[in-house]
Amino acid sequence: MDKIIRIIKFLLFFIIVLILISIFKSNEKQLGNGYWYDIEGKRIFGPNIDIPPCVERYKYNSKCIIVEQKPYNQQEDIIYERTYNYPIGRNTTYYWIILKTNNTYYGPILYEDMQIIIQKEKIDLKF
Repeated sequence: MDKIIRIIKFLLFFIIVLILISIFKSNEKQLGNGYWYDIEGKRIFGPNIDIPPCVERYKYNSKCIIVEQKPYNQQEDIIYERTYNYPIGRNTTYYWIILKTNNTYYGPILYEDMQIIIQKEKIDLKF
């Protein structure tokens, strides 16, 4: 009888741990100042921006976020409040720079433009 009680206690403990993990596991990563990375949707969103999929990589610190995105040929879902203009089409890699201190952003921009803005804004984040 004691063995059965121990097994039941172990199973209950295991079930509680699984429930807690599922509750606290999130598909979003906080990037600071109200900005989040949606792991499943591969997008970044915040107070005044919603970078559509597909975010390939990003780096961030307390002041800014730099994002590399390949939008491919998919249009933004209707849930997005705005449509972004991709200067040379959707089959190109674009970059975004989000300045978290004043909630402004640059993007979608090309690599050369990103480098110019990094220098202009004195961003100390290597990408």
